[in-house]
Amino acid sequence: MDDAIMRQILDEIKEMRDDIKEIHFDITDVKTGQAKLETKLVSMGSIQLSIENRQVSMETKQDRMESRQVSMESGQVSMESRQARMEVRLACMEADITDIKESLEEVRSGTNVLLDWAERAEKAVDTPLLPQNT
Repeated sequence: MDDAIMRQILDEIKEMRDDIKEIHFDITDVKTGQAKLETKLVSMGSIQLSIENRQVSMETKQDRMESRQVSMESGQVSMESRQARMEVRLACMEADITDIKESLEEVRSGTNVLLDWAERAEKAVDTPLLPQNT
């Protein structure tokens, strides 16, 4: 019987050794999995850092664009102010041109009246107004 007990003990030891080997393989698999996860985690950290850098870059670009927009709006206000001044000047020039046209018509009318009087006076006196060179 001692042999049977010894064999039974040996069989249980072999089963335990097989179980230990399985546990060892499982532990190795877990360590390998953990190493893979750690590698992926490091990779994800690198990706996250890259994304954060891109975000900072995009925010910087957005700030620059907003600054340019403010500058353009300021320029637009300046241009609108200049346009308003130009419109006032143009209106003044148009008024001046209208005044000049009216004055020109008066001068032309007055000149025509004077020329008519001069013709009448020349006929009445029968002497030319301008000496003729012969």
